[in-house]
Amino acid sequence: MIVFDLPPANGASLSAFLQAMIKEPFANSPHIKELVSTGGEARFFISIFCADSYGASLEPSLLMALGAKQLGLDLTVYPEET
Repeated sequence: MIVFDLPPANGASLSAFLQAMIKEPFANSPHIKELVSTGGEARFFISIFCADSYGASLEPSLLMALGAKQLGLDLTVYPEET
């Protein structure tokens, strides 16, 4: 598992962050291709911790790029407990 933090203060959108990540070398890894070809899965698992409501738009080009690389996407939103 590889963990990255996306600080809220940097102004980057979730979509922009993912666009950058799928261009990284590990997204093109032969290990990922081998894993998928043998029935395994490669996924981005993103946890979002927020105090208020949260919304994100994922562009079709991003979703197509994830699919082309056979990468899944899991989003889990954790609202602040009151």
